[in-house]
Amino acid sequence: MPYRQPTVGKVRVWDLVSGKTIWPEIRDDVFRKFLQCLKVVRVCLVKNLKDPRDKRGEPIGGLGLRGWPICINATLHKKWYLRILIHELAHFVFPDAKEEDILEVERVLLRKFTKKQKVVLGAYIPKRFLKKIPARTTWHR
Repeated sequence: MPYRQPTVGKVRVWDLVSGKTIWPEIRDDVFRKFLQCLKVVRVCLVKNLKDPRDKRGEPIGGLGLRGWPICINATLHKKWYLRILIHELAHFVFPDAKEEDILEVERVLLRKFTKKQKVVLGAYIPKRFLKKIPARTTWHR
């Protein structure tokens, strides 16, 4: 019986974190799902980003709640922006995954995405930053 490459159905977190070989089709399927999310979710840079759910206001790297824009802390170094965007998009694509699984997905995808895919995702990160988190219903790029 000849060897057949597995078909890509629904991509699951354990497909990415199980230590198996990542097929390019799986990587590309996740990339397509990320782009679908970016069509409906705004991405913004926020200076001194703090968790709105936390009373102490601890600074965080990124925030991606359903119904809110994806916010990235503008005070971080620019090399972290893409990593945080991938992390927050992974929360949208894999809503039931635990945080440690999302961190592993982030690490794997950052290594497996092609340069062109990274450039496309980076194009969604704005150049200017906001002073506070925008309202839930706003949308513009």
